[in-house]
Amino acid sequence: MKPEKRDYSIHDVQVSLDRKKATVTLRDDFGSMVFVNSFPFDPPGEQTESQLRSLALSEAREILKRASQAI
Repeated sequence: MKPEKRDYSIHDVQVSLDRKKATVTLRDDFGSMVFVNSFPFDPPGEQTESQLRSLALSEAREILKRASQAI
């Protein structure tokens, strides 16, 4: 049985530059959540909050791609 396709949206993005970590949370319309927790995140140079969020989302996307290949 093929699982139904669900659309996820960004629920939360947290960046901790002092700990050099980021966490991204995605949520679907049914309340299911996907977490990419505490992944290494240490972008070079000065970044705006918007740029940090974008970089964290890009890194989480790559992590999820690699994880999906392992399944």
